[in-house]
Amino acid sequence: HATCIAMDVPAMAQEPSSMAYIEGVARFVTSNLGKETGPGVAADGSSGSENVAIVALVFSACIIIFLLCSFRCRRCRWPAPMPWDVYRTVAVGQLRMVHPVRHAQDSSTLEITLLRPADFECLKSGETSLPLKALLDWVAQHPFMGFKGGIARLMAKLTWLDRGNPTLESEIQGFNDIDLIYFLREDEEDKKVAMKATVDQGLSIGGIPVEAQDVEYTFDTIPTVIATRDLTQNQCIVVSDDRGQVFLINSRVCHEHCRSGITAPASAPENCSLDENGNVI
Repeated sequence: HATCIAMDVPAMAQEPSSMAYIEGVARFVTSNLGKETGPGVAADGSSGSENVAIVALVFSACIIIFLLCSFRCRRCRWPAPMPWDVYRTVAVGQLRMVHPVRHAQDSSTLEITLLRPADFECLKSGETSLPLKALLDWVAQHPFMGFKGGIARLMAKLTWLDRGNPTLESEIQGFNDIDLIYFLREDEEDKKVAMKATVDQGLSIGGIPVEAQDVEYTFDTIPTVIATRDLTQNQCIVVSDDRGQVFLINSRVCHEHCRSGITAPASAPENCSLDENGNVI
C-alpha cells in the first residue's frame, strides 16, 4: 500500500518543534503501514506469530474437550468395569488374594457306564423339555460321535442323582444347547468335511438345532480330551462305538463333584472367574 503525506517543510523548519513533529509523523506512518499489510502480518512479524499461537491453542483446546466428551460417552456405554471402579465399593484394606482349590485329575483311570437309550425318556422340568431318548438314539446311529459339556453333565447327573436333587434340577434348568464331539483318526479328514457340510445344511437332533461352533472335531484319544477340560464337572463325555453302544465316560473327580454339586477348575485352564471366597463362578 502506498501512503501519501503532504507537509510544508519550509514552514515546519521555522517551527521550534519541527523535528519532534516529523518524528511523530514517521511513527504514525510506520504504525499505519503495519496495520495495512494484512491481517496476521505486521511490519516486524510479531503479530503474525501471536495469531498462529492463539489459533493453535484454541484448536488444541477443542481437541482436548472433544476427547473428554467422547471418553465419557464411551465409558457410559462400556459394560466392562474400569480398574479404578473397585475403590468405589471396596476399601483398599479389604482387598485380599483368593485362589481356587485345585483337584488332581485322574484321566488315566476313567469310569465307563453303558447307557441304554430306552431307559431315557423325554425329560421335563418346568418349561424345559428335553428329548433325551432321541438324542441318545442319534448318537448310537453315528459311531464315535457324542456329547460333551452341559448335555453330557446332564446325562451323568441323571445316572447318579435322583429327581428333585437341587444339583440335578439346576442342570436341567440351565440346559440351552447341544455340544457335539467327533472322534476321528488321522486319515479321516473326509469325514470331518462331510460332517461340517451336514451341519452347514442345518442339522437338528431331537428338534434341537446344532450350530457349527457347537461341534468339536478331535484326533486325540478320549483320556486326552477329558484331561483338557476346563472344569472337573466337564470331565465327562457321552460317546458311541462302532456297534451302536452308547457310553458315559468320566473321571472319578467328575463323578464326585457332580454328586456333591462342587464346581472346581481342572488343571488345564489358566484363567477362571472366582467369587469373593475363591469359588468358581
